[in-house]
Order: sequence, then C-alpha cells, then structure tokens
Amino acid sequence: MRLPFAVVLLVLFAVPAPARGQLSNRSISLESGVAASGGAAAALAAITASHWLDADFHLTARLAWGDAPGTTGRVAASALAGTAGLAWAPGTGPLRTRLFAEAGWARIGSGAGARSGALGAGGAVEWFVGRDLALHAGIAARRAGAWRLELAAGISVLF
Repeated sequence: MRLPFAVVLLVLFAVPAPARGQLSNRSISLESGVAASGGAAAALAAITASHWLDADFHLTARLAWGDAPGTTGRVAASALAGTAGLAWAPGTGPLRTRLFAEAGWARIGSGAGARSGALGAGGAVEWFVGRDLALHAGIAARRAGAWRLELAAGISVLF
C-alpha cells in the first residue's frame, strides 16, 4: 500500500506547478490592436515599460503608434503618442486584472503634425503563462485629438 502512495507523491512533485504571478518588479510589453473613433478604425502597436511599486501599484511609460488607411474622402492618418501613468494590478496569481490611467503627449498627422495632449484609462486581464511571461488583453478609452476606443492584446516579459 505504501508503493502507490509514494508513486502519487512522486508524480505530484514531478508535474510542473502552474505559473506563479509576478515574480519580478519590471516588465516590457509589446501589444497590437485596433482603435476606433467616429466609425473609422486604425491599427495600433505599442511598447510599454513598467516598474512595480509597493502594494499592487506600478508606474508605466507607453509609446504607441497607429495608422489609419486613406479612403474615398478621407486621407491616411498616423499618430504617435507617449504617456506615463499609474496602474493597479491586485493579486499575485496566474490570472489577474489590471486598471490604469495615463497622461502624456501625441503628434497626429504626417510631417510635423498637430501636437496634442494624450489621456487614457482602461483595464486588462493578464495571464501568466510561465515564469516572468504574461499574455494580456484589454480595452481602453484614449484621447489624442479625439476620443477613441482601443482593443489590444500583447505579451509581457518581466525581469
């Protein structure tokens, strides 16, 4: 009877545990998605760096760029925005939510483009698939010239 119990213990210790939550206090994230404003959609990409503070808060710095193709009666548009913000991500498990707010600047259009302030707030769900590796999907309302809704998914590497 002791042999099956020993085998069960050996199997339990041999099976890898599910990924733990946040193990490191800094991360770099790459994300891609779509932004919609007034019926027009634009592709977007962003890179975000974050540094965890005490409790469940962390500072973020984000650089995003997007392009909307030209159509009949509308010229192609591009935007570049840089923001800094604060995020709250409670918990340390493999699946958790994150809420954030940010502010910064934006350049809209080609060449010198029009300069504008940038604001944003939203939320995401993060899934830690491995040690120091997470996938996330989120939604945000952002303003850079005009308000738009963004849907994005990405990957984060913690270090």
